Amino acid sequence: MRLLKSALLATAAIVCAAPAFAQKSQDTIRVAINNPFVALSSYNLPLDEASVFYSEVYERLVYYDEHTQKYAPALAKAWKRIDNMTLEFELRDDIKFHNGKVLDSSDVKATIDYITDPKAKVQYAPRYTWVKSVEILSPTKFRIHSTEPTATDLALLSYRFHIWNGELLNKAEDKDDYGRVNPVGTGIYKVTTLDKNKGIVAERYDGFNISPNKKAQIKRVHGIPMPDRQTQAAQLMTGGLDLARNLSPDSAKELGTNPNLKVTYVDTGNLFYIALDSQNLSGNKAL
Repeated sequence: MRLLKSALLATAAIVCAAPAFAQKSQDTIRVAINNPFVALSSYNLPLDEASVFYSEVYERLVYYDEHTQKYAPALAKAWKRIDNMTLEFELRDDIKFHNGKVLDSSDVKATIDYITDPKAKVQYAPRYTWVKSVEILSPTKFRIHSTEPTATDLALLSYRFHIWNGELLNKAEDKDDYGRVNPVGTGIYKVTTLDKNKGIVAERYDGFNISPNKKAQIKRVHGIPMPDRQTQAAQLMTGGLDLARNLSPDSAKELGTNPNLKVTYVDTGNLFYIALDSQNLSGNKAL
């Protein structure tokens, strides 16, 4: 059986309410959440809409600059490859979590120990279980040992590994609840409210100093649970909502006739998998 994978572009619509957009007096933008979530965790709940928030609340050791096609510092200011199964990192010493704790190697170890624990309720575990262990060398230096040579280790670390507060994680009665009870990170936004009914409120973290080029243009983002599309449309037109995303083409076209609304079409990637069973290994003649 051969497996073919192709990436195609689909079109999603984003609708903004022009008069109320980013309520200037309150420096706030209110966004409709199509699929309400109760936790902010790329490990336990890697949902599309949640990722819009957790990617700004938590930071990674390094990030991949897709413009220059190079890895760049984030929480780690330097790194080197010791051998084909070991990476050594040096953390910055001036990074603080949203609760004031200074980032150190113990936070990295606690996070990775958790996501590689077979008992943890981590989705897509193979993204993380290539890590064998974390060896702390000093408060700002540590090594990541892999189970085998992994060519994509830096890529995985730059996209998948968000670092949590080790103190809070280790004290948690249930570590799987970190993203629900203590969503504390080092990112540009900090969570002030996370509730299934009220939604999520994230505010600009003034202590963010990882990158001078990364700035929070809006002080507060309020994600409001609102899965019903008609309700979204009504709230956009009456000023109760500033932005809605992924509307159907028909709905977007109709809302676009309103002079107080602005519709933006954005190309997004989708993956389609096609299985060709030429030898009838499945026993399904329909294939």
